[in-house]
Amino acid sequence: MLNEAQIFRKISENDLTKGEKTKLHIIRSCVTVLHERGLTKFTFDNIATQCGLKKSHIAYHFPNKIHLFDLTVRYVFLQGQNIVVKAMNEHTDPLKMLQAFIYASHDWILKNPQYGSTITAMLAIASQKDMNDTTNFGLGMIHFGYQRIDGLLRNIFESEPPEGITSLVQDWLNGRVVFCASTTPRPEKRDLYKYQSWQVAKQIAGIPDKHH
Repeated sequence: MLNEAQIFRKISENDLTKGEKTKLHIIRSCVTVLHERGLTKFTFDNIATQCGLKKSHIAYHFPNKIHLFDLTVRYVFLQGQNIVVKAMNEHTDPLKMLQAFIYASHDWILKNPQYGSTITAMLAIASQKDMNDTTNFGLGMIHFGYQRIDGLLRNIFESEPPEGITSLVQDWLNGRVVFCASTTPRPEKRDLYKYQSWQVAKQIAGIPDKHH
């Protein structure tokens, strides 16, 4: 079984064994298939074609499609997590940390819309009750994002944020991720897009102008 701690978090791919590099190549190909062909075309045949391997080779490394999809979701979320945490750690003020969280999240998806497609596919599967076991990690990461936003808003307001505000902010951000996956703004518009998203998030949260 592929261990994301050994593969996804290694700084240099030179640290990977030949088998680990093959598995990582397959997972990255899964991201491309989800982005270019959609969830209904997420098959071993299409994945094998994308990564230039035989279908039997894919099956040798991964027992089934559900397991492979789960690891693809883990890979995508861990890539974003590393970027967001690094951006937030550059600040200590909770408002600037929240802005860094929103900017880094958007910047990551705007530069890598294929990751947004994986998240969109995960959310689609999560809506099917009989498929939720394949999305536990992704949903857990979204819940972790909720907790992060809630904690920052508590520090900004220096009290408990208004009821339901945290959910509204996160729902807005989740919607933007889905939008980025399907309609990526032109590069020259990305900074404006991130700024507008931040302004709307502040309005939703009810953060007053004095916190600018």
